[in-house]
Amino acid sequence: MVDMYAPYKEVRLLNNQKFVKRLTYWKILSLFFLFIKTTILQGRTIEFKHLGELSISGLKPKIKFDKDNRPKLPPDWGATRKLWASNPEAKEKKQILFHFNDETGFVRYKLFWNKLKVPLANKIYYSMVAARRFKREISSNIRKGVEYNLRQLKYVSNE
Repeated sequence: MVDMYAPYKEVRLLNNQKFVKRLTYWKILSLFFLFIKTTILQGRTIEFKHLGELSISGLKPKIKFDKDNRPKLPPDWGATRKLWASNPEAKEKKQILFHFNDETGFVRYKLFWNKLKVPLANKIYYSMVAARRFKREISSNIRKGVEYNLRQLKYVSNE
């Protein structure tokens, strides 16, 4: 956000147009980002012209296992540490508990940027990472029962 003011001001000066002060610019931007955040948290999709769609979507993954027969899922370190504290034998065996997302019906939710209809070259190199606070708000809403869209994986058959 800090880097956006200088080019804005430069373009306005080149075109002999008035510009707002830095503080006003930041207030406008923060209100715009707040609008985007609250709209997405309500479960709606935001469509940006020529940039794609932004929404929270869920995906029910198929659980895969590695060669040691462990699921390829993120570890639940809080539950694992509690298990190790109460069961020294599990700690010796390095038994790890994983997040299965039982409370959401095994669905993993995330912020999804759909770039399918974006007319940009090299669009696969563009990415967006949500801030940790925003991810926590998404998690909190899911626990409160807010419903979000589910995506379907479409596999291409080699047959």
